Amino acid sequence: MTVIELCRRAKGLSGVQLSGNLNLSRVVVSKIETGHETWPKLRRDISEMLGVDETVLFDETGRAKTIPETELLQLIMKAN
Repeated sequence: MTVIELCRRAKGLSGVQLSGNLNLSRVVVSKIETGHETWPKLRRDISEMLGVDETVLFDETGRAKTIPETELLQLIMKAN
């Protein structure tokens, strides 16, 4: 899972809602969430929409950062 997807879900947004808020197709948002390269303005827009710093969401190549399953499980356990 990417950090973008985790943050989107934490805010209660579906992929369709996020894509609508960004004026993008759902396909583009899906590609971003699965690690396709992005461009600077889009990274800023996503960052602002989710309220999370770009460096948390994207790596140095502009691709969405992922969360290892072990970390994700730890986050879920802490939340419950």
